[in-house]
Amino acid sequence: MPKTFTPYLPNTDLSQHMQTEKLLDCWYMLSNKHLSVLIETNSCRIRGIFTHGKFGRMQKLLYDTRNIDQEYWGFCPRVPRFSSQNHDLRRLDYMPSLSRSNPESVIFDAKEKLLIMRGIPLTTEAYQDEFPLEEIRIQLRGTTIHYSINYCHESWLPGMLGKYYDPPELMSSWYPLYSHFQLDTGKRQAIPYSEDSFSKVAGKTLTLSDLKGRMPEMKIHSASGRCIMTSEKDLSRKGAHRLRTTIQHPLFKDEMKITFTPNPVTLCANPYYHSGEHEIDILSKQKPTLSIGRKKVSVEKVGDEKYKALIQLKKEGTFKLNAKTSQGQSESIVCVLKDPAEAIKKIGDSGMRVFWKKGQLKNIVAPVYQNNPVRPAIPGV
Repeated sequence: MPKTFTPYLPNTDLSQHMQTEKLLDCWYMLSNKHLSVLIETNSCRIRGIFTHGKFGRMQKLLYDTRNIDQEYWGFCPRVPRFSSQNHDLRRLDYMPSLSRSNPESVIFDAKEKLLIMRGIPLTTEAYQDEFPLEEIRIQLRGTTIHYSINYCHESWLPGMLGKYYDPPELMSSWYPLYSHFQLDTGKRQAIPYSEDSFSKVAGKTLTLSDLKGRMPEMKIHSASGRCIMTSEKDLSRKGAHRLRTTIQHPLFKDEMKITFTPNPVTLCANPYYHSGEHEIDILSKQKPTLSIGRKKVSVEKVGDEKYKALIQLKKEGTFKLNAKTSQGQSESIVCVLKDPAEAIKKIGDSGMRVFWKKGQLKNIVAPVYQNNPVRPAIPGV
């Protein structure tokens, strides 16, 4: 095996490939230097929100313990149940439909980083008639996502007054590394991830933050609605944490802003490294102190609010990095992997010794084999 090898892990987070564009027939990306939004128009929801640039290593913020195809994945508009023209309307259809255009029209403006969906079908319980939701408008401006929705349609009016059971709402699930929340007015409070679901009504504005600096601060603001935060442990997923926000709209239209703010200190570390020396960036106004476990590492300033450190990661295993200033801290756990070339070579050598022992393929090397016990995965013929 050669003494030197080509790094087998990417040196960047690949965020340089994010740009505002149409990806497929029903997938769009709104992106700038620091924030990207992935939208699927077939199910009319935001599927991914990614921070990068001044927020550090690229992160996907929308997350749920449930499967991606299940109903609560992404930004989900939910409409009320009420009677209209003798039909009982159900909530907005979560699953994409292949039998109809959903929505009726899509307006994409790459220059303005704007996507508008109009005429979104709502299906009755009997799947016989459809009533379109007026409009969803999503625009990216700086580090803020502007999201406006208009539920109202003239065909709903006969059944609106006093006939609906639940207000319209917008639900989303976030990666549960946020440690604290803050209401409209009040102090920052710890988020309790307990087996019993915890719910808190925040008013028009809800702020989520992480005191360990792993997630950028997020502020959700509703012009006419109210924000609700729910945290819990998902017992069906071995107690994994879940964090959801819901915006309820007393009116049939609303405008919302989701704004992200960088932490005082941001450690730009990748989750995986090959063993050796690596350069790590730290974004901070003040000069931070950096430690790997209990070992201190020197840092040097390389730009405006940017510092650099050279770290030695020679042993396999997981290590905790911590960058700290008087304003805050940023923590990251990284995993160090050794060069896999030798292990791959051993696997290849072992595979070359797995033959069919009988049949027409006797003494021929099997291209696919089982590991325990080691034998061809398919029988000889």
